[in-house]
Amino acid sequence: MACSSPQPARPRRAPVAVLSWVLWLWLAALPAAALPPAPEERLVLALEVNGVARGEVFPLRSDGRLLMESGELLRAGILPSMLPGRRETRDGRTYLVLDEAAPDLRYTLDERRALLRVTVSLAALPLSFVDLRAGARPDALEVSQPASGFLNYAARMVGSRLSLQADAGASLRGALLTTTASWAPGAPPVRGLTRLSFDEPSRLLRWTFGDAITSGGPLGGGAVLAGLHVSREFGLDPYGVYVPTVGRVEGVSTPSTLEVYVNDMLVRRLELPPGPVSLQDLPLARGANQARYVIRDAFGRTREVTERFYLASDLLAPGYSDLALSAGFRREHLSTASFDYGPPALIARYRRGMSSGSTVGARLEAALDRVSGGPELARGLPVGELSLSLSGSFADGHAGAAGQLKYAFLGRQLGLGLFARAMSRGYSTVSLEPEEDRPLLEAGGSVTTSLGRVGSVGVQGSASSWKGQGRAFRVTALGGARLTRTLSLAVSAGRAAGPGQPAAWEGQLSLSLVLGAHATARLWREQGERQGSTAMDVLRTPPVGGGWGYRVQGQHGVQDLLDASAEYQGTAGRAAAGAEWREGVLTPRAEVSGALVAMDGEVLPTRSVEQGFALVRVPGAAHVQVRLNNQDVGRTNASGAAIVPGLLPYYANRVSISEQDLPPEFAVAEVEHAVAPVFRGGALVRFDARRFRALRGTVVLKGPGGPVIPSFGELAVTLDAVRGLERRSPLGRQGEFELEGLEPGLYRATVESPGGTCVFILTVPSGGPDITELGQLRCGR
Repeated sequence: MACSSPQPARPRRAPVAVLSWVLWLWLAALPAAALPPAPEERLVLALEVNGVARGEVFPLRSDGRLLMESGELLRAGILPSMLPGRRETRDGRTYLVLDEAAPDLRYTLDERRALLRVTVSLAALPLSFVDLRAGARPDALEVSQPASGFLNYAARMVGSRLSLQADAGASLRGALLTTTASWAPGAPPVRGLTRLSFDEPSRLLRWTFGDAITSGGPLGGGAVLAGLHVSREFGLDPYGVYVPTVGRVEGVSTPSTLEVYVNDMLVRRLELPPGPVSLQDLPLARGANQARYVIRDAFGRTREVTERFYLASDLLAPGYSDLALSAGFRREHLSTASFDYGPPALIARYRRGMSSGSTVGARLEAALDRVSGGPELARGLPVGELSLSLSGSFADGHAGAAGQLKYAFLGRQLGLGLFARAMSRGYSTVSLEPEEDRPLLEAGGSVTTSLGRVGSVGVQGSASSWKGQGRAFRVTALGGARLTRTLSLAVSAGRAAGPGQPAAWEGQLSLSLVLGAHATARLWREQGERQGSTAMDVLRTPPVGGGWGYRVQGQHGVQDLLDASAEYQGTAGRAAAGAEWREGVLTPRAEVSGALVAMDGEVLPTRSVEQGFALVRVPGAAHVQVRLNNQDVGRTNASGAAIVPGLLPYYANRVSISEQDLPPEFAVAEVEHAVAPVFRGGALVRFDARRFRALRGTVVLKGPGGPVIPSFGELAVTLDAVRGLERRSPLGRQGEFELEGLEPGLYRATVESPGGTCVFILTVPSGGPDITELGQLRCGR
């Protein structure tokens, strides 16, 4: 019997699809570290942030993600600290993964254009500051402080009486020495105020040694003291803001346009960058204001915000202070004596802004026999402003007290002012003796309302009770109306009584007519309870740049008079002449005034110097028109010099010349300069007018067969190879050229023509006529 061994069972084959799924699951289960990492790639892209180009950036692309270094984000105007998302480190630098910074940052990558567009939230953009003032400080403004001097003079003749006045000053590096004097025949000369002052702009302080007129405020006295004076001078920085200001923070996600309206007048239009924007120092007028902000974004959408503010007149910005301190000897009989000094005295006042709505202060006055002083408070209210002053005094055994309370509101349609002041019988200051008469009680106020374009009406009044003269009062109703574009009407009527005098009615009616840019005429009638008078005058003021003016006035009634005068104002001063006929007596008069200015080795005549001045030089160019802030103020003399008075100290005054007035052979690089002199000092403004000559000639090229004319080519002369400055001239049919503006010297010249390019050295001779013929020039060997 045959038997066989058993056969092993044949294994079943798994389907191919099943094996594929198993393999895929196995690979997916492998750790990521087991796979080779994708290489990182450095990109060069142009960047746009919220629609604004920010230059080139160099992000990393890794595993399909985009990473930007934190420093690049900051330079692009993005705050990485305000963005979510993972940070990674490469070579010691921190990178933000942009793909994980949503929703505060989103991006699109246009690889074809190599452009990265990023949109970020406002919180991730830096705060921008915008100054809304129209007159912001110019960049790199320097205050001119050369040595200068001036002498103002005036001579006046009335009938046979002559009087002379002089005001002289010298300035050097911010120090100013001035003195005044007067003289009349038959009397000795009288010295006025003499002082030496030093400005300290960084601290807004002016130090003065010598004579100064001082005042102690609403409850204080006043005197002329010769000694030391220290005062806060906000004019040393005319661009500063020393009163409380308002502003707001706005946010724009795209480049936008901002228009700011104050009291329905456009004051600023500017472009805003994307992000939060702090709008600062809104220019407001005193009193009630309405501000409107109109924002238009890049898509044309408009948003408006309206706010109302009240700016009080007696408030200082928080942290700012105002001070005035004077200590010295009293000047007595100032108008008749030059060196009459009395006892010593001190007058001081100090105020400080504590908040945007409160300013506190104090005053002190002292002499050998008295002391006076007290606190002050100014407070801004939601509607209007309030100020309070209190004072006490002690003099010669007499104690005294005084107080004053004022309220004011200045609106666009309504103005209101109220005050009350009380003073004891023995109250004193440095200029008020205890036994002198004074109003023990005073009160008053005014109300004015606007009628729009028609005009305005109002009422004002006051009443007082005096120590020795009894009571007094005045009540007046007034109004004004604009009848036509050039004709206006003003009327007032009231009743008044002086101390110890009976009450009486009074009134006035006047018509004013504008005759032109500088001329007006006025007709008015004044009527008292028993008598009145009618008068008329016609006035024309001289233009700022110089010219004629006149005045004719006549009056009939209480007294009869006729007055006529004419004046001429020129660049060297002012002259006037006229006569007055009063009650049958004719009195002629004449006046001459002006100034002499010494600066930069010259002494030149000009109009009286009050603030600052400038010496303008356009060497060699005579009769060139000079302008100050776009107004004609004079012309240069035969040597090309002119004095410009009326400059504001420490302010960028725009001094310019008319290029059309320069001779044809002159050219200037700049026709306007911003000039800031010191107080009553001079500034030197130089316009370097270069006299250029025209150079003419022909050029030929040296060719193998003889001279070649580069017809209709071009001649280029290199002035500055580094900056790429050059002069060019087309070549004519015979190789003619003409060049202008070349100083004497050697220049690299290049001839470019269809016949080829050639380089040679051009020699410009010195001197010579305005048009110099160079003859034929050869280029090439």
